[in-house]
Amino acid sequence: MILKKILHVEDDPDILTLVKVSLERSAKVEVRTCDSAAEALAIAPEFQPDLILLDVMMPDMDGIDAYAEFRKIEVTSETPIVYLTAKSDLDSVTRMRDLGASDIILKPFNPMRLNEKIDVIWQKHKLGMTNPN
Repeated sequence: MILKKILHVEDDPDILTLVKVSLERSAKVEVRTCDSAAEALAIAPEFQPDLILLDVMMPDMDGIDAYAEFRKIEVTSETPIVYLTAKSDLDSVTRMRDLGASDIILKPFNPMRLNEKIDVIWQKHKLGMTNPN
């Protein structure tokens, strides 16, 4: 299975643009961006992402609650979810892993290497080596 579609949920417009440009140019994937979890949850059934990049700290609904909501949607119930977050303290990282996050990418990240990181995560997912959801 080839990674074709990524749903990126992030409230910072600069990071949304940076990730979209980086991944579409380098990894040749379609990236759908949403600036809120509510928007992402609404479009996920139609978009049917192969992978979800999810921020943790967002207004209205944080990434932890959004994770649980994505799991309730049939087409995203088993989609790998990768947190892209500045929350790097041990408790936060442990909580994200305990939820079943496939991986965690910490901000700030190198946009020139983001596609490589996503590719490694995707390859591990295909081999069943990521954290179970």
